[in-house]
Amino acid sequence: MIIKGEREELIKKTATLISERALQLLKSKQHVVIAVPGGSSVAAVYRELSGLKMPWKNIHLFLVDERLVPVDHPESNVKLIRENMGTGLPSGLIHPFDSSVQTPEQALAEYQKELDLCGGKLDIVLLSSGEDGHIASLFPRHPLLNETQERFCLLDDSPKPPPGRMTASPGLIETADTGILLFFGEGKAQALQRYLDPQLLWIDCPAKIITKIPHHYLLTDQEIEKI
Repeated sequence: MIIKGEREELIKKTATLISERALQLLKSKQHVVIAVPGGSSVAAVYRELSGLKMPWKNIHLFLVDERLVPVDHPESNVKLIRENMGTGLPSGLIHPFDSSVQTPEQALAEYQKELDLCGGKLDIVLLSSGEDGHIASLFPRHPLLNETQERFCLLDDSPKPPPGRMTASPGLIETADTGILLFFGEGKAQALQRYLDPQLLWIDCPAKIITKIPHHYLLTDQEIEKI
């Protein structure tokens, strides 16, 4: 489903979609795992989401990707999420990926263990496309796009700095019941057209991975041109 509108309206819609799907899923399970990204495009979504009445004690927020920096570093995704979600939420709600107190490989094993304790799969995944059509830290034509295992991965050759990152694999993203993909801002207009181009393979536009998720939504404030 494609939803087009003004940015402020879409931010509210995104938060509402996450809330509604989480509540629906909680009717048949004890907890819901939501994977979320960093980036300025989604900061307002977290502020909106934190204001909604949700059973936060039954929700786990994992990072769909993270830079290999300390959790209080300006480029840390978890720092952005914490600052915009605010205080007053359960302390165990957000699962940070912290490679500053151990090796990246040790941090990865620990993070995978945390997810496995929550069922090993994602329920809802929020994604924001980059200007090149990448999602999480899955970039066009990158070898990690061939990773079919449902797990988190490390990369040390990200085309965007910093080169060292953690990311959910395509296989892990595809475990989700619901996927929400954002194309916000003029800088994402070309990426949106690449996503909509039926001739373009998903390895050239990783954002297309979301189409493999049973319930998926695309929200954009950009004009949709006919291909």
